[in-house]
Amino acid sequence: ILVREGVDIHSAKDLMDGKEIAVQNGSTGQEALEKLLGKNHPSIKKTPMSIQMLIGGQADAIVGDETSLKSIQAQYPDQHLVIAYDDQAFKPEYFGILYAKDNTALKEKLDKAISSMVEDGTYSRLYEEWFKTKPDEKVLASLKK
Repeated sequence: ILVREGVDIHSAKDLMDGKEIAVQNGSTGQEALEKLLGKNHPSIKKTPMSIQMLIGGQADAIVGDETSLKSIQAQYPDQHLVIAYDDQAFKPEYFGILYAKDNTALKEKLDKAISSMVEDGTYSRLYEEWFKTKPDEKVLASLKK
């Protein structure tokens, strides 16, 4: 949950008190919020303008995946945006690479390449370049083999 600093939203429960909540239409943030508040809840603003709504005060919060919210936060440092985590209400999301289940040769190559990128710092550098934030150290540690 991304909010402006000083806003009294610290968990998903705080979103239930008549707050205006922006989400990208069709996103997993929308899906999670609708599961919590109900489909077509009037507080949910489905829009591609969620960042502008939050910064402009038309929304109290944005619900989205952590990587996207950290990226928004990094792109607008002068807006003093903070992330409120609620792992009870919103399940963690992970990115992945899809390949045929029986393609073990490709899996081995990918595992080796990712491990190498993590070890030499390439993964972190690329992650920061594209997402404008540092990757989670616990996740990085789990990728090392």
